[in-house]
Amino acid sequence: MPAKLKECILKPVTAKHPPIRINTEQTIVGRSPDTLIQDANCSRKQGKLYAMILCIRPWVVAELSLVPVCLKANLKDGYVLVKTLGLNPSVLNGKELQKNVGYEAVHGDTIELLPGMYKYVFEFIYEPSTSPETVSLPKKECKPVDQSSSTGSTGKRSREEHSPSGRKSKRSKADMAEPSPAVKHDSKSPKPTVEAAWQSFDDAQLHIYTSAGVVASEKVAAYDMDGTLIKTKSGNVFPKSIDDWQIAFPEVPGKLKSLHRNGFKLVIFTNQAGIGKGKVRIEDFRQKIEALVRKLSVPMQVFIATGAGKYRKPRPGMWQTLCDSHNDGVAIDRVRSFYVGDAAGRPELKKPIKRKKDH
Repeated sequence: MPAKLKECILKPVTAKHPPIRINTEQTIVGRSPDTLIQDANCSRKQGKLYAMILCIRPWVVAELSLVPVCLKANLKDGYVLVKTLGLNPSVLNGKELQKNVGYEAVHGDTIELLPGMYKYVFEFIYEPSTSPETVSLPKKECKPVDQSSSTGSTGKRSREEHSPSGRKSKRSKADMAEPSPAVKHDSKSPKPTVEAAWQSFDDAQLHIYTSAGVVASEKVAAYDMDGTLIKTKSGNVFPKSIDDWQIAFPEVPGKLKSLHRNGFKLVIFTNQAGIGKGKVRIEDFRQKIEALVRKLSVPMQVFIATGAGKYRKPRPGMWQTLCDSHNDGVAIDRVRSFYVGDAAGRPELKKPIKRKKDH
């Protein structure tokens, strides 16, 4: 029976600073008498770490003021999720952490609160009946957590990206503090799709395109399409023709490829009422989707809502379909997944500046 992880400790490499014990009590990490750090670049409230021991997913959150870092200790699966939120980076296993990108740290990994300074080692404490040597995970190269799924084809855990940097995520900060339900891990690794396929559901109110090479994952990177991944060439709000589109930002292809390499399943959720109203032929739109996926050169699954019913965003019908029947039975971890769109549920505003409502 696998050993049970009891708690996680940040142990200083030098004797200048005391170890930081992450427990159910709030702990301040930064320039303070507790850590003995006196560097002015390290805020007095550099970080707050606290743990809540839950029966399913114990967790640790670190909130930082000037140089925010978020740490989540997953005692069940034996890793700590590390995420930098501020301008000054920390360093994990010699790799400078990117802002708003999550990384998984295991027993024996090292972190520097500031580059080259205040180095600590992650030390995992297990139940008395076992020793760390019998259950600790092997050291790996530090990679962002937009990586592979938590259980790869070798059965080893890899680090994962929590959300893409520099993009608008619809998940609130409160989601970071809420543990997600337990995720089921299949003993068999999901297989990539061999060839592309189209499907239609509910009298063509929902169309789904799955390109070749798509692999189910508990980590999903989901995007709106218009205004997020693509925009019109003409500059109009709505495209003039089926070919009136281009990649919205030069960073899009590279970012998607990075997420794919790191184990995220890439998904598009798009509302296309014009198809349901007969203004756009579904055959033409399918060609557009296939051309977009070829342009991005990355496997993707695309959900298209054509009516005004349960599948149309912001209703959760497309998301629910993904979870229930289009992820090969792999449960999706909402803490590790994200959605990016070009709108944020803003209401109509007439003064001081007129603004239409959006989703």
